[in-house]
Amino acid sequence: MKKHLFTIINAVGCLLLLGVVLLQWSKNELQRQAFRNVQKELRSTEETRDEALDRAASLSADLADLKVALTAAQKSAEESALAQKAQSDQLATLTAERDQLIAQRDAQNKELTDQVTAQVTEWQEAIKKRDATIKEQNALLEAQSRKLNEAITKLKQAGAR
Repeated sequence: MKKHLFTIINAVGCLLLLGVVLLQWSKNELQRQAFRNVQKELRSTEETRDEALDRAASLSADLADLKVALTAAQKSAEESALAQKAQSDQLATLTAERDQLIAQRDAQNKELTDQVTAQVTEWQEAIKKRDATIKEQNALLEAQSRKLNEAITKLKQAGAR
């Protein structure tokens, strides 16, 4: 019986060992499956991380481009403002120059008008004097002509006598 008992105990022991091996194998399979799931999750996370890094790099490049464009636009706006201020200053200077030239022109026109008016007045007086002299000379000439005619008439009358 002892042999038989040992065989039974041995069989039970083998069955127990088989149970332990099966238990370890199933735990190992569960761990292997969990490990595979973790690896899949890791790959998925790495892919997501890579996509996020690519997107971050793309966004960084876009941000750098935007900064460059913004800097260029700001510089252009400042240059435009400076150019506009320069044009405004130049316009103010030219307007002041124009106003000064207009004032000079008006002063010269007034001076010339005064000179022309004075000259015309002087000429009118000279013409009046000339006309008066001509009338005087004409009156003297007529008087001389009358005297001459009278003298001729007297001579003719004296010669006819």
